[in-house]
Amino acid sequence: MKTAGSLAAVLAMLLGCGSDGTTGTSPDASAPDAGDGRTDPFCRTRPRLSFCEDFDEGELPGRFESIEGSAAIVTRGPRDGAPSAPNVVTIAQTAEATDARLTFSSARGNKFNLFFLVAVAEGHGRLDLAGLDDGDYHLELGVEPDGKWYVEERIAGGAPRLVATELGPRRGEFTSVRFDVYVDGAGEGHIRFRSGSDTVFTSEPLSFGDARAELAPRWYVGARLRAGDPSRVAFDTVTLGED
Repeated sequence: MKTAGSLAAVLAMLLGCGSDGTTGTSPDASAPDAGDGRTDPFCRTRPRLSFCEDFDEGELPGRFESIEGSAAIVTRGPRDGAPSAPNVVTIAQTAEATDARLTFSSARGNKFNLFFLVAVAEGHGRLDLAGLDDGDYHLELGVEPDGKWYVEERIAGGAPRLVATELGPRRGEFTSVRFDVYVDGAGEGHIRFRSGSDTVFTSEPLSFGDARAELAPRWYVGARLRAGDPSRVAFDTVTLGED
């Protein structure tokens, strides 16, 4: 079982580089206790992260703003092998309830580093697991029924653009995800995506739709069934850094 110290090492490695290769926001293990009762002990020592929640103190939604969809299928509790023990959040979809997302907003900017740990049970359908909305623009990260990651972006009124991959999370085990969204100096959008130790994208272009140089995203992590059979998904330690 990973301790808070080993989790800090994982986060430091994943958050240490910005999307364009520069140094990004990283956890600071020597930071003082923030004293915010909504956050867990791990997150209290990471004040440089604009958002941090690992579900170890306080009831849901914790630092998230809301639970959208079917809140009844979202539970918080201990799990053997939790990366940041003791608690994780589990979303157990049913035939009648297939959508539950924990949401939060971030300030306007041009570089965002989303990190989370996720475990997807075997036998899942096509699942939307994380993403952002900004006005008429939608970006989502999910897994296909064959277990491979996909990225999809949509602009209201237009056809979705799908980016398929050949990589996926470990089946039934926690996988760390680093998903960077940024706008470069030329005003072009990009994503950089790591799954565990695998680099999925180094710099995949995005289409924001109206040449926006900045985003003011509303983020989410959760489980939204797009097709196929319901599943069970667990999350631990969700953070966002902004550069």
